[in-house]
Amino acid sequence: MLSCESDNQVIGVEPVTRFGVIVDGMSLAAWQACVLDELIKLDRVELAIVMVISPTDPTHPSFGQRISKTVYNVYERSTVSRRTAALRSIDMTDRFSRTTKIQCSNVQQEYRFNCFKQADLKAVRDHQLDFVIHFGSGIIRGDILEVARWGAWAYMHGDKYRGGPPCLWEIQNNDPVTGVTLVRLANDLDGGIVLRRGFFATVHKSYVRNLNDALFGSTDFPASVVRNIRSGCAEYLDAGSSRTTSQTVKSPTNLQATRLLFKMATRRVVDACRWLLRHEQWVVGVIDMPIHMLLDETQSVHAKWMTPLHRDQFIADSFGIRRNGGTTLIAEQYDQHTERGWISAIDWPDGGEPSTPQAVIEGPYHMSYPYLLEHEGQIYCVPETAEAKRIDLYRAIDFPMRWERVTTLINGFAGIDPTVFRHDGRWWLLCAEQTMHRAHKLHAFYCDELTGSWTPHPGNPLKTDVRSTRPAGTPFVHNDVLYRPAQDCSHTYGERITINRVDCLTTTGFSEATVRVIEADRTGPVGAGCHTIAAAGDCTIIDGKRWIFIPVCFRRQLFSMLRFGPRTSKSELAVGPRG
Repeated sequence: MLSCESDNQVIGVEPVTRFGVIVDGMSLAAWQACVLDELIKLDRVELAIVMVISPTDPTHPSFGQRISKTVYNVYERSTVSRRTAALRSIDMTDRFSRTTKIQCSNVQQEYRFNCFKQADLKAVRDHQLDFVIHFGSGIIRGDILEVARWGAWAYMHGDKYRGGPPCLWEIQNNDPVTGVTLVRLANDLDGGIVLRRGFFATVHKSYVRNLNDALFGSTDFPASVVRNIRSGCAEYLDAGSSRTTSQTVKSPTNLQATRLLFKMATRRVVDACRWLLRHEQWVVGVIDMPIHMLLDETQSVHAKWMTPLHRDQFIADSFGIRRNGGTTLIAEQYDQHTERGWISAIDWPDGGEPSTPQAVIEGPYHMSYPYLLEHEGQIYCVPETAEAKRIDLYRAIDFPMRWERVTTLINGFAGIDPTVFRHDGRWWLLCAEQTMHRAHKLHAFYCDELTGSWTPHPGNPLKTDVRSTRPAGTPFVHNDVLYRPAQDCSHTYGERITINRVDCLTTTGFSEATVRVIEADRTGPVGAGCHTIAAAGDCTIIDGKRWIFIPVCFRRQLFSMLRFGPRTSKSELAVGPRG
């Protein structure tokens, strides 16, 4: 790899980004190794130096402190450390073999603070680093925080809590989300500059899974910051330090740990029973008002609902077009026997009853979320085909019954709920990234022409937030402001919809803020949730969820439970309940 000096002599070539890492030894946790992998995968990024902190004599807790936390300590050694994949120890000796290593000595130790000797700092400065990542134990202070161009970065696992154990107190206190923050460190223990923040659905029944989701789910944060810097949209690097108000926590006492273990065990039993006996069925409805009126929190959201299909099928993710005194709906139709969806059309005349759904787009893979758009007199559909790892564009030959595939917009990417719209003279495609569990990472692509070559946004993923990432219908403009519906899956999949005001959407930047939350009518026929709203002229199409017992689901899930144990329900998967 070329040196920084030679790179800077080549006009038009991006300089190499050089970073260092502070560690306690030659082993890292698996999630930390993944952080380095994400960085090094970037073009022209180099791990230039490994700073190894000299081991110090550990501070041993008193006998009384050990006794008071025996329950958690036993649980941590017997379960957490053994079963948490993110904490698995990875020997980095070979990977660090061609990287400069400096054995750093502590010059001062106070409350686990680590300060570095001037000789060590000079050796680090000589490498002209762009940033440093702190993976060592304890807290670093002093000149080491400014030795690199963009400072020293560290993870804070827990948005409402700081201390330890990470990602545990969210379960204990029934918080719906677990936060993770990447910060630029400051000498003020309570200060720092927030570089990246993410929110993951708290897994209340398993501390191991909650740790894995949060730790592995945030490994791309430093790489995202580097991409932001290169695209010129990382002004936050020099923002003023903000003080945290997080609650300081420690390992749970015996009583707290006992309550936590009982709570998780109870939740596992309850979830298993619900998984067996309670199944989702989605229904489509029409709201007699344009979509922008949903911004008004005083407006009640009342829909006229279709009659549910047979319990083995459902209709969801509906989009539509107003025509001929009615609404033509294009929706996902899902069959519980095959566990696969296809795209169907429904005519719903004003004042009348909807027609029987008829299949119009089918494939050898699951299809859902048939996003509709009109362009130059043509009607297009962009269904979700994440199972095929591509995003296709279809055009209506004879709307709504005949369609042809025009092109593949994005290939090799399993995008969830792809949403295509025009903004500021450019086409945009927003979608969530398919992951093992609920979709919480937002990706964007842009293009000058609908059927042209789409470019990934340099800031991808634009955000990591299970409460407002996954697209939930038609973006719309009201009073010259762009709004984007999204799903809030923090409690359960498809529980409610958020409407986000998009403050910035350019080829280098993105920001948005939630301005409205749409809840399902708990007293209505489908009061368990909602996850799609779509504009259709002076009407808005919405879907709703209800819980019912479906024999075919019970048999399939009982067999799975007897064979493999309780499994994750579809409502926790990124692809949802196929709806």
